[in-house]
Amino acid sequence: MAIVQSLPRFSNIGKVSQYVDKVADLGRRNLLFRVDIKHLYSIWQLCKTHEEYKLGLIATNHFYNFGRQLSPQGVNKIFVFSMRCGEFEESLKLLEGTRDWLSKPPDIDLVYGLMTAFVSAKDYLSVKRVFKAVRSHWQMKLTASIYRLCIESMLCVEENPLEEALMIYCDSAATGTELPFDVHSLLLDCVTQQMVQESDTVDYYRTIANSIQRRLIRECRIIRHPLIDTATNSGLTNP
Repeated sequence: MAIVQSLPRFSNIGKVSQYVDKVADLGRRNLLFRVDIKHLYSIWQLCKTHEEYKLGLIATNHFYNFGRQLSPQGVNKIFVFSMRCGEFEESLKLLEGTRDWLSKPPDIDLVYGLMTAFVSAKDYLSVKRVFKAVRSHWQMKLTASIYRLCIESMLCVEENPLEEALMIYCDSAATGTELPFDVHSLLLDCVTQQMVQESDTVDYYRTIANSIQRRLIRECRIIRHPLIDTATNSGLTNP
């Protein structure tokens, strides 16, 4: 009864169900190894809801039971399939489990799309999980855009936001990834405010501010910056 009531919302569920039934029947008759895996991709393409996602997984399992593996193109397609259905946690699990059963990780542009989806949902800790998954996989290259999105997200977490953001910032230096002007400026602003608010740790944050200033000048070819002048005039930076 629940499925019937949901039909106006899930317009493809009947068609997806028919295709999945065909796949299951071919599996029972031991014929699925002859079917082009593009038929599985076609089923994924139809899926847009949670219910359809579950049906798509059933079809996927049937193909896997016959030893059918995904090509690099198929990896991207299953990742998009999960995201299109709004199953972002499942997309993240795919990314984190790439070494276990996928031939390669999804393209970095798709991973960035997953990060933005978590940002829109204000799920900033999941943004960090995506970052860590990319960071730990040798086949994936972190980009300035990913660093920026993660740094901005860490500034929104409830516990130790500046420290979390600075850890990602330092990691970008370790990987040799140059960041755009606005990222340096944002962190320099946050650190300067922290210096003013917490006088007992001013020396600690002064050191961080000086490091950010040097990196900003080096990477963005900026000789002077308003925040540098402000900090200097306030006596917060070393002469």
